[in-house]
Amino acid sequence: MEELAKQHFADGSRLYEKGKLSESVAKLKAALQIEPGWADARRLLAFVLCKNGNFDGAIVEYKTILKAEPNNALTHYSLGRAYSMVKEWELALVQYKAATNIDPNYANAHLGLGLTLAMIAKDRKQQSLWGEAKQSFVRAFTLEPQEARSIAGLANAEWHLDNKLMALKMAERATEADQAYKYGWIYLLRFQILSGKLVDAWITVRKLRKVERFHS
Repeated sequence: MEELAKQHFADGSRLYEKGKLSESVAKLKAALQIEPGWADARRLLAFVLCKNGNFDGAIVEYKTILKAEPNNALTHYSLGRAYSMVKEWELALVQYKAATNIDPNYANAHLGLGLTLAMIAKDRKQQSLWGEAKQSFVRAFTLEPQEARSIAGLANAEWHLDNKLMALKMAERATEADQAYKYGWIYLLRFQILSGKLVDAWITVRKLRKVERFHS
């Protein structure tokens, strides 16, 4: 491997760490012009493109990587994430399923699969997909029991499957797993209001406001 390509890659990595995303992209592209088959450089480029909001560009790079590494679960997951960011749910679904097939213990891929199924179920108003989403959230939760996003996703699926008490219980558990994860509080608040638990909802509102101040 040519030293100039290595230097461009190192520069691109440092620029990314400094938050200079556009400059990082330029350096990584320069490295790939010299060494087009360098998967790590292309993977970092795709990641930085995502961080910089260029999801279409990232999709191109991840697809290029998969041509050489079709059984790379991380790349399938990353491509699924990029498709999700542009709301290409069906394409994201394919990639998350590929990632979980390659690595059945990939918790984030199961989470991504569950979230995507939930979005499709909501858009299509297709109730049966909530059951599939629940299965993915359960798998993610089993692999990482303290991951608030999986717990909150499971709570949302339970609610849509008319398991109201379980939904409330899981939403509460999501807030316990990560008090700074605001969507856990949002789900809990919604379920409390819809269940007529208005006193509990008022307490949750106060806690949610604290979380929102923390993120502001």
